[in-house]
Amino acid sequence: MSSPPWSPTRERHGHYEELSQVDEYGTIRPASFADDLSDQASDDALVHHDDSSGWAQTPAWNICLNAAMYCAVPLSMPATLAAGGWFWGTVFFAYSTAATYWTGLVIGRVYLEHPRLATYPAMASEAFHNLALERTADARVARYWRTWSRRAVKITQFVTFYLDTVTQMIYVAQYFAQLDLGWFGTAGRDEGEIHSDSDSPAGHARLCQWAWVLVVGAVSVPVMQIPTFHASRWVIVPAVAVLAIAVALFLYEVVAVVKPWSCQPGPSFGGVTWRSAMVSFGNFAYAWGGHGVFPESLREMREPHRWPSVMRWMYAGLVPVYVVCSIVGYAGYGQFAQANINLNFPKNWVNGVSITLQLLQCYYLIFYTNVVLVLMVETRWGIDPTKTWHPRVSLPVIGSTSPAVARLLFRTAFLGTQVALAEWFITSASEDVILDLQALTGSVGMAAMTFFIPSALAWGLLPRDQLSVGDARWCVVNLVGGALIALTGVITATMDLASDGGGGGRCELRYAYAPDDPGDPCFVSGVNGAGGHPAPTLGEL
Repeated sequence: MSSPPWSPTRERHGHYEELSQVDEYGTIRPASFADDLSDQASDDALVHHDDSSGWAQTPAWNICLNAAMYCAVPLSMPATLAAGGWFWGTVFFAYSTAATYWTGLVIGRVYLEHPRLATYPAMASEAFHNLALERTADARVARYWRTWSRRAVKITQFVTFYLDTVTQMIYVAQYFAQLDLGWFGTAGRDEGEIHSDSDSPAGHARLCQWAWVLVVGAVSVPVMQIPTFHASRWVIVPAVAVLAIAVALFLYEVVAVVKPWSCQPGPSFGGVTWRSAMVSFGNFAYAWGGHGVFPESLREMREPHRWPSVMRWMYAGLVPVYVVCSIVGYAGYGQFAQANINLNFPKNWVNGVSITLQLLQCYYLIFYTNVVLVLMVETRWGIDPTKTWHPRVSLPVIGSTSPAVARLLFRTAFLGTQVALAEWFITSASEDVILDLQALTGSVGMAAMTFFIPSALAWGLLPRDQLSVGDARWCVVNLVGGALIALTGVITATMDLASDGGGGGRCELRYAYAPDDPGDPCFVSGVNGAGGHPAPTLGEL
């Protein structure tokens, strides 16, 4: 294994360059959009790696932790494996892991070959342009492919990370609502008591779930003011530490406290359908779905040639965690494993701490998933992410303002649209739309940007003498695999979300902790003999 990404370096730091020209009044003027900028190789790659460039300030260890933090969804892996079952879940996981490791390396190779292609749309448009030109020898057709592939990838990237932020908001809102049910002195129930006026066996929340979404939106405004990935370096280390502690608490809760495989009636397996299997496939794509921001991460990387080291260390850390969480969670809870795994645990202090830590993790991810989207717009408007008060920016409607104020206004409004969509999903009739929303996100964009498009990048932007036979085979496999995930995943996840979303309008979700839910493996015996229920009669089955 190569040297770790946090090892010392002698390469000098870069300096940020201006994004746009400054006029005589000290105001940044956005570039003219009279021409079709989609015909350019990289209209939004306004900064790049070269001798005078300056986005390259972020060290490799920061990029590695950011990429791992975004990919990491270890506590949803039991539900992902349960949706596919032991056989198909294992097949999907093995394929997704190997394929996405290769495609991640390909993106790094392409960036080193073409450092001016500093965003995913820029890379993809140039790759499809080259492939079309090679295929047709017609420059007009090639320009057409460049324009439309660029637009398609921009839309795909936007929709993917937009939906992913909505997913993180729903996670945080659910965690807030769960903590409102009596862990830390809030309203709730005492041991063995169930409120008759509550919609949930866990107790009565003081705020409706729609109100918690508004709270999430409000507390997300400050973190959304972090300008770039580089500026997040002081946040990412504690965020990763929080994730590691949450995984440790998961293992402690399942293996040391609950031991659901020793309960009655115990875990049940099966129930896998083609729809659930495709949801599983889409969620495995989601679990490795950080590739859509890899070019933008490379753009900010001080030493992009160390990208293979970033990939090796990221996968060396995540693969064992995914395997352990998948096996332990699915073996313990079977088909009852939930995407919000804390609903499988008892209502104890360990669960409360775990929920709090995951709330903090998802809170940070609201920023991470949004930063690519807002930077895409802000750089086109001439808002320099490296500046605070000067030079001033001239924007439509708002007029002349400072970069910090422009970011505050735009990012707050942008966040508001995501809050509105999260409200529609969380007030559904379903207890858990998270798995379906993750599957849709993974199928819409992560399948394309993680499996399909990197194959086109390899063929269109890398010298053919650098492509091995193995590379060629991976290209074909990922073209087919990506298309399968995208097509089937979008259909099945959309069908499930259509039945989930917007129909309930309930104030509270039904939070039932072990062993209170009839589907729980410990429903009859209780957890360590406590809290059990009579076995259902034949008439109740």
